[in-house]
Amino acid sequence: MQGMQHIHRQSISSAGLLPSAVNQTVIRKSDRGRVCSNSHRGFETMAVKDIRCLVAEHKYVMAYGVAGQLLLNDSLQSLEHEFPGVFVRIHRNALVGRNHLLSMRRSSEGLWRAVLAGTAMRPLISRRLVSRLKRTLLVG
Repeated sequence: MQGMQHIHRQSISSAGLLPSAVNQTVIRKSDRGRVCSNSHRGFETMAVKDIRCLVAEHKYVMAYGVAGQLLLNDSLQSLEHEFPGVFVRIHRNALVGRNHLLSMRRSSEGLWRAVLAGTAMRPLISRRLVSRLKRTLLVG
């Protein structure tokens, strides 16, 4: 991977900065632990904790998880507000699961991409959000 810069996440729990119970409290801010969709396959759900990335496509949002993907009617903004601390914005059309964000990589072309656990998907990071995301990775 020549020409790539790499920034890794510092583990909060290993650094002793934050007890694990705090993460659970943040997740409980919404009563909803699952997102759902009604498609041609019927009623489908996905656990919020399993979502790696949310990408806005036209008027819908696609949720990407380990088990597959799910088309949602919710907006990115409403999901970001409903689950504060669970997702972090990386682009105007994308949120990633904070707990699944491992690092960010810069390609030889100068574009930053998020590296997520459990998926080969590497969503693009907006230039204006790179510094905020670096702080998120360093602090946790």
